Amino acid sequence: MTPRASHTLHGYAALFRSPSRLCRREDGAPYRYIISHGAFTAALALPNGIVAKLDHEGPTLGSREDGTLRLEQDTIGLRFELDLCDDNPDHARLIRLVERGRVRGASFAHKGHWFDWRVHHFTGKLYSVIGGFDGLTDIAPATRAAFKATREHIRLVKVCETEGVAASL
Repeated sequence: MTPRASHTLHGYAALFRSPSRLCRREDGAPYRYIISHGAFTAALALPNGIVAKLDHEGPTLGSREDGTLRLEQDTIGLRFELDLCDDNPDHARLIRLVERGRVRGASFAHKGHWFDWRVHHFTGKLYSVIGGFDGLTDIAPATRAAFKATREHIRLVKVCETEGVAASL
């Protein structure tokens, strides 16, 4: 029997039309990437085993297959919910990191993507505009997310079993 979740971590692993942190191409040119609306549609339809891992490393914290990780593409971006249990040491560590403000956002890892290089018409800066992904491998609560804006959306909710309500922390 699987233990009941004591907390649920909510957030966005990516936001549409939000520039990433600065990256560098192989030729050294600086760029940022932007994800187009609907870019996760094909990847979410695949029956692959997407898991949750802290900073894309370490033990699996949840998965779509076992129902502890839920993913949805909405008008904002790629939204996730991850069930966590106090009695699981890896979950307890993540809960402490979120409560202390060490985990400040989220990210995702993918298998491949379709993109176009574009130059911003006002700033002249280079952008990779991503139109879709071939698949997703993991969602990661992160200490340093690729998209700074995911910080605004991460929250931990304590599940109150006796009253059937959730309290936001």
